[in-house]
Amino acid sequence: MPPFLRGIGGRCGRSAAAASELALIAPVLSLMLIMLVDLGRAFQQRIQIVAAVSAGAEFAFLAEQNGVAGATIVQEAKAVVVSASNSLLSTSNVTITINNGNSWGDRCCVSGSGTTVTWSCFTAGSTTACDDGSNPGIYAQISASYAFVPFFAADTQLTGQTLSSSIIARVK
Repeated sequence: MPPFLRGIGGRCGRSAAAASELALIAPVLSLMLIMLVDLGRAFQQRIQIVAAVSAGAEFAFLAEQNGVAGATIVQEAKAVVVSASNSLLSTSNVTITINNGNSWGDRCCVSGSGTTVTWSCFTAGSTTACDDGSNPGIYAQISASYAFVPFFAADTQLTGQTLSSSIIARVK
C-alpha cells in the first residue's frame, strides 16, 4: 500500500475504535446522568418538605400568639404546609398533633431530641413544672411525608423512598 494511503487507513482505524468505545460507554454515562438528576431531585424535594414543615410550625406559633383558636390553628397550619411545599404535598400527607394527642387546654413538657422524645402532660391549671424547671406549654408536632417518584423507574436506590420531615414546636 502506498504511504499516503497507509496514513489515512491508520487514522480511520483509530477513529472507528473511538466511535465503538463511545457507543459502548455512552449508555452507561447516560444512565449515571439520569440517576444523578434523580438524586438531585430527591434532595431538592426533601429540602422543600423541611421548609414547608418549618413554615407550618412558624404559622402555628404566630397564630396562637395572635389569639386564633386551637382547632383553627391545626387546619390553617396544615394548609400553610401544603402551600409552602409548592403542591408537592397534599393535606393527606401532613399530620398535626397537639400535645401528643392530649387536649388543647392541657400543658405538656417535651424533652429529648431526634427520634427520642419524652412527653409529660398535665391538665389545665396544674402547677407542676417540667423536669428542667420550665413551665409546661402547648406543643404542635407537625409531620409531612412524600413518596418520591424517580424519573428513571429502574433506579432501585430511590424507588419507593419516602421523604419526610417532622418538627415539634412550642406554640404557647
